[in-house]
Amino acid sequence: TPHGARQPFRQKTVHVKIATMVAGDAVPVADAKEWQEKVDKVRDKVDASLIICVLGGREFLNPDSKALVETLAAEMAVKMPRSVAFVTGGMPGVQETFAKHCGDGARVWNLVPDGGTSQCAGQTIQAGRDLDERKEIFGRLGDIYVTVEGGPGVAMEARAAVARRACVIPLIRTGGASNGMFNFPQEALAKPAFMSEEQWALLSSTSAPVSESSSVAVSVALAVVTQLIGRAKAASLRATLDAQLLVCVLGSVTFSHAHSSALVVALAQTLERTLPPTTKFVTGGMDGVQKTFATNCTDGSRVLNLLPEGQSSGYGVGLDVHAGADLNERKVVFAQLGDVYVTVEGGPGVAQEARDASARGAIVVPMMRTGGASSGMFGFPAEALAVHPEASAQRWKLLQDTGASVTATAEAAAEIILAAAGARELRESQSAQMLARLAKSLTRGQKWRDRGRAASHGTFGEDAGDCGALLSRRSGHSFGSGMTDEPVVVVKVRVSEPHKAKNFPGEQAHLRSFHIFNIFLDLYEGGNLQQTVGVLHRYSSMHFLHLILQDHEQIILPARFPEKRQWRKMWVRPDISERRNLLEEYLNAIMANERATKSQFVRKFFCGHEAFQTFSSMSRFSALNRASRISNAASVIGASSEFSEWLLEAHPR
Repeated sequence: TPHGARQPFRQKTVHVKIATMVAGDAVPVADAKEWQEKVDKVRDKVDASLIICVLGGREFLNPDSKALVETLAAEMAVKMPRSVAFVTGGMPGVQETFAKHCGDGARVWNLVPDGGTSQCAGQTIQAGRDLDERKEIFGRLGDIYVTVEGGPGVAMEARAAVARRACVIPLIRTGGASNGMFNFPQEALAKPAFMSEEQWALLSSTSAPVSESSSVAVSVALAVVTQLIGRAKAASLRATLDAQLLVCVLGSVTFSHAHSSALVVALAQTLERTLPPTTKFVTGGMDGVQKTFATNCTDGSRVLNLLPEGQSSGYGVGLDVHAGADLNERKVVFAQLGDVYVTVEGGPGVAQEARDASARGAIVVPMMRTGGASSGMFGFPAEALAVHPEASAQRWKLLQDTGASVTATAEAAAEIILAAAGARELRESQSAQMLARLAKSLTRGQKWRDRGRAASHGTFGEDAGDCGALLSRRSGHSFGSGMTDEPVVVVKVRVSEPHKAKNFPGEQAHLRSFHIFNIFLDLYEGGNLQQTVGVLHRYSSMHFLHLILQDHEQIILPARFPEKRQWRKMWVRPDISERRNLLEEYLNAIMANERATKSQFVRKFFCGHEAFQTFSSMSRFSALNRASRISNAASVIGASSEFSEWLLEAHPR
């Protein structure tokens, strides 16, 4: 929160993600909010919980593409929930074929420019003064994009979708943009974590039956849709629960291990006694482990049984709550709901829910001594089997030791949960304080500056408290890698192509001509554009401010930038992703309150790594004094002294 108040247990760990994109595809900054309003109007007319957009060429170049689109459209119409709508651009070729074969067309919308018409099946909706404006709206509209073949236009719209973290599913086998041409986003060509290599290969195999490639594409889309809907339902349910910590119990419907039943009884009694009163326990309303746990909690008001709509647990203990039309939907919501997951025995279903929970940062505590999924079988997440950072090796061993008493194992589990949840709360409280201070320094009405000269199109706002509050809230609807929770506030960074400027006011006589570029920061709240800030910056042998303003974080780091002639090389180098990964690793270490020395910071993340050895100018970075470096960085953007203090704290000695 803005004034450093402690965060509740339910807040998730903050992670830094770096997102910088060249703004060749970006819309004019002054019109950004207007674009968002146009997108919102289209969404209101479509009136769907999720939108799947179809991208493709005006004619089929691959002999299999037409049959593939026909099969895909028919399968999606049957398998996608009724709350999902399909949007095309009303063009012939791929989009017309999809619309024609997508069921009865009742859920198909064709987006055309104002005054335009479409020959596609379904309903026509108008938006944008011309085709370019319509494309811009289309690229901002969908939650999922399916691409078939395509040229530069399809690649551009796919890049826009990926930049705002929508899901893009390319039918790779069809070629063209969908196969990586025309600067198609590489992230979209990578296999999702939930798909096997064999399944994903069917999207690119030209020898595979069309029906199999279609089924894989539908499976990916359905998994994303299910996750997004489940996340939204979990967030909605969470808001109604009066609990700071939710402990979910996962396990088999029958006991296989001799001591499992007694261990579950001990867990119920120990966790209820040890964890704070604001903790609630969630089961899935199943027999076996979950029923045994619920019936052995003496305070039934702390037990919640999550069930599909219309079903009852029959426990006689706790409150039955409902989410999901069937068991599979309920499982998705269950995996998105809790802060802590305790697992006992289990099969493939338990392993899947544990993987989903672990992937979004939940704490998983497996009773490894009970066997089954909890001991690592059925694809149980390997990271959940490793000793938790907040647990001692001795305590963790009690979760594995079949010779230990069930009471000792239960007490060890309770202590691990307390330590892990408390440490996360502390980290998030510290992160929130840092973010609040940064927000305050950026929201005092001051202008962003280029080496002291005003160069701003706006500011983040006038009230620091409001901005800090926004930074601490979370959203239940967003798609990203790993399908993790996303914050409400996202700042997207767009960097313009460099251009030459002459006789810039105030410039020294010997620097009459140099190159400049613009950095545009688009601030979104809940998916809606709220504010845009433009930063004018020149880079003739000067420090470059690497702006990292994505996914709940606002951090500015100074880094030695190469000469202007190396600009293009810098941003197209194959190892640039490695630089991104290193920066993410370092910044996440900061947010986890790990201490890094100045020399570690300089050598590991800017100078010592082989990816940066080609830029000799970076070697001089280590010679700069740390305090003056941060002070210079702050002065370049005209930031306050409070911002400098924040940077000093963010980068401990």
